[in-house]
Amino acid sequence: MLRIGIQPMKVFIGTREIAGHYVNLKKGFDKIGIQSGFYNLYEHPFKYANPDEKNILVTLIRYFQTKTVASQKSHPAIKWLLLGCLFLLRVVLFFYAVLKYDVFIFGFNSSFFLSYDLPILKFLKKKVIYRFHGIDCRPPYLSGGRVANLEKFSADECIC
Repeated sequence: MLRIGIQPMKVFIGTREIAGHYVNLKKGFDKIGIQSGFYNLYEHPFKYANPDEKNILVTLIRYFQTKTVASQKSHPAIKWLLLGCLFLLRVVLFFYAVLKYDVFIFGFNSSFFLSYDLPILKFLKKKVIYRFHGIDCRPPYLSGGRVANLEKFSADECIC
């Protein structure tokens, strides 16, 4: 028997949470019956609920990211080993996501590989949605978070 119709889309949401937005987007998709996965690869200070926290790959990536940041003062070989493990885990997650999902929603510096993966996703005919949040559209000198870290705030530093 032939089945005529449109296959339901599967949505990848990731890889960073912003103000609870993506957790709630996943909940909304779940409510209307769209299969989605939210993969938050970064620890968030407000500990937003993460529906896919039980994913072993996400857990390993978070672990190696934490270790990589903590190893900044360690021996360079250890740092490179951790970065290599982190890269390999992200490659595995990327291929898993490409095989499983049709639509990719990213926001705020949150693709798999610093946006180098976006043309690959487009080449593979995946729909890519890249959301911009407040600070993404704002010049750096208007960002309270960035300016607060400067001891003396000058026009020359803004230009840099």
